[in-house]
Amino acid sequence: MKSTKIYILLKKRNSAFISKIDDLIPIIQNRLETQVPKIFPAYTLHNIQHSKRVLEYIPDIVDDINKFNDFELTLMLFSALLHDIGMALGEEDISKIKDDTFKFEDNLKYSAYKKLYDDEALLEIIRKNHADISSKIIENDQLFNDKFILQEPLGVSYKKDISLLCKSHTKDHLWLTENLSEHNIKGLYDYNLRHISYLLRIADLLDIDQSRTPLDLYKLINPPQISDEEWRKHFVITNIKKVEFNKKTGKKNIVFYGDSSDIKIHRKLLAYINWINAELKHFTYFAIQLDDDKFNNNLSETVVNRIRTNGFKISDYKLSLDFSSITELLMGENIYGDKKLGLREIIQNSIDACLIRKEIENSHTYTPTITIEINNEENIFYIKDNGIGMSEEIIKGYFLNIGKSYYRSDIFKINDFEYNPIGSFGIGFLSCFMLSDEVKIETRYYKNKEKHIIELENGDEYIGFNSVNDPNFTGTSISLKLDNVLNAFQQNNKEVENFINEYFVNNDFTLIIMENKEPRTINIPIEKYENEEKNIIN
Repeated sequence: MKSTKIYILLKKRNSAFISKIDDLIPIIQNRLETQVPKIFPAYTLHNIQHSKRVLEYIPDIVDDINKFNDFELTLMLFSALLHDIGMALGEEDISKIKDDTFKFEDNLKYSAYKKLYDDEALLEIIRKNHADISSKIIENDQLFNDKFILQEPLGVSYKKDISLLCKSHTKDHLWLTENLSEHNIKGLYDYNLRHISYLLRIADLLDIDQSRTPLDLYKLINPPQISDEEWRKHFVITNIKKVEFNKKTGKKNIVFYGDSSDIKIHRKLLAYINWINAELKHFTYFAIQLDDDKFNNNLSETVVNRIRTNGFKISDYKLSLDFSSITELLMGENIYGDKKLGLREIIQNSIDACLIRKEIENSHTYTPTITIEINNEENIFYIKDNGIGMSEEIIKGYFLNIGKSYYRSDIFKINDFEYNPIGSFGIGFLSCFMLSDEVKIETRYYKNKEKHIIELENGDEYIGFNSVNDPNFTGTSISLKLDNVLNAFQQNNKEVENFINEYFVNNDFTLIIMENKEPRTINIPIEKYENEEKNIIN
């Protein structure tokens, strides 16, 4: 670490931070070199050399490293040094993870991972959450109590900044926006925490080459299938210096050189390059809004791929789907047989959202409630619930991905809920178009303050999306055109209630039907079906 440009620059400036850096480097090196291989013997290297290479890439990414103050350089150095410390757990923390006493964010449980991943459960729970674990270690380990203290004014801690930076390197861009400020001041220093996070994220991605996967070590480890593919992906890349200046364009380019003879590994590399391109696009959009020239971003948004393929060609052809044709195929009577069943799908999603929240809340103060509102005056048919709602991540990752269900994802399953959802997001939301040409969805994830507003129109792949702070809004509300809905119910409001009575019981939640602003609570007990079954048997 002491041979990197950033360390040398701090040393040259006689920085007050050097002594703290010198104290920490050997301690963290020892942890990374001894603990990570014990837990992840088949993984690509997450050692002090990886931290060093990440730190070395940062001066290549920025326009001029000399424009950054000592504190900013120190944050860069410490974030590169510590971002993977969560993979270097000791036996005590590993024991806590295994007996479910380690305090993960969102109350994750090892027992749930064990059901999903069996013998790989420990590796998966640490790998997928190592950035959060790094943050937790930095904030709670006594080792760091006096390491992140400013000399002027004496006593001001920047431990939380280091913690956030390390946590940020695996988070999505919404998390960065919500948790990392563009303008921070501590003591004599001003700094941009989000900018440093982007530098860490991009630099971390650039450490992919044979330096991180030594061939002799690979042969010694002989990693299993998934890890083997990760190692071999690194073998393809032959250049260590990844950033080149293009005199013609005046831009810096991230360039990959190499030779690829395995099409399966090559496809993984192309996906990896697309990941970097997405990061570069976000970074460029962020940096262009900053008014200090030290944040000038001269990086091209697209990686230059100079990897030669041997024995195969990669074309520009990709599998594609016609949105209109697919949506027409998946909705309406093509699958369900009856447009009325679209309402069953929507209500079931509301029931799932409410009963999941009921299990989470585990409180007598929460009453799962679903309201069906028929508003003749405004020509709107509402289905409202006070369930868990949807975050922006869930909306983008699942709700708007046709056929991809949040309830079937590992992210959901690791919560290990007793309740098993029946409906799904995915195809389920298309059922709205069985009933209405226009759909408006308002939703707020129960942990967040922001309400998201989504507007869709049948046959149009483009959506309207907006977010507003509305902590008083709860759950999800779906608005359909009433006249469209009633086309499926013989233009008879009573038929809507009859349909609900036919398909649902509500022993576990409150069901309200509101017509012309007059609410009625309806009760459909499970005993009704039990009695019907007895009559059939008799």
